[in-house]
Amino acid sequence: MSKERLEKLLIELDNTKITNYEKIAYFKKELAYIDSPSQKFELKEKIKTAEKEIQDIDIRIDSLHGEIRDLDARLQSPKIHPDQIQHGGDFPYILEICQKETDSTKQSNTTKEINKNEIENIKPISKLVIHEQIKGNYTSLRELLVNHQWKEADLETTQIILQVAKRQKEGWLKSENIANFSCSDILIIDQLWLDASRGQFGFSVQRNIWLSVDGKPGKFERAIFDDFSNQVGWRINKSWLRNFEGLNFSLDAPKGHLPSFRFPAAIDQFVTWQESFKHFLPRIETCFSGDT
Repeated sequence: MSKERLEKLLIELDNTKITNYEKIAYFKKELAYIDSPSQKFELKEKIKTAEKEIQDIDIRIDSLHGEIRDLDARLQSPKIHPDQIQHGGDFPYILEICQKETDSTKQSNTTKEINKNEIENIKPISKLVIHEQIKGNYTSLRELLVNHQWKEADLETTQIILQVAKRQKEGWLKSENIANFSCSDILIIDQLWLDASRGQFGFSVQRNIWLSVDGKPGKFERAIFDDFSNQVGWRINKSWLRNFEGLNFSLDAPKGHLPSFRFPAAIDQFVTWQESFKHFLPRIETCFSGDT
């Protein structure tokens, strides 16, 4: 939630609190002129209700002030300026992602829930995001991933990629679209997948697997792609998963199985998919090596 929204809620709560004080004052004034025991009792109950609501409002106000302090602390971080993320979907969360520690030791501590072998070669996000604006909206993707809706998240990832590249109408990417794709968005997508899957899925996981099968950084080779695809489950017993529906959308899938790089709207899914990976590979290497 943005700071502006939090401050608006504070104003609304303050106004509600004032209204309750005014009710209490009115009820107490009425008590002085009423003799009926039942009416007195009813007014006293209304006073108690208003006082209880004021107490609840004070608790909520304290909570909102805490959220604003946390948000201010994030905004004051020297690692990123809010202008750099003005197009991001979920503002506080994107800030949190972008403020990963750049020191390698601290970074491993802050991501200790993810397999260290999967993140040891990942470029700290904060060093790269400050150079580019985040162009995608990640609210829906984050929710889908948190709920482990892997198929829907994979489709949403595709839609974000198309939106950032301004290729929604065509439904697939050209090589030049991929070559110029925002590193900030690649890194945000990767971090969301990493966090939700505990290191099972993500671009950085795929990059590390590519290197583990003797692939050269950022360089596509067909023989290496075969070995890589065997590892991530895109190729089983020498048979390719030619259709999007054939993918394994669960945590039982091999490491690196997702995101899939599939564009279901493409005329030839299989060819477009391989071409997309071929051209994404050097871009991902550039983003994670920091040679932007």
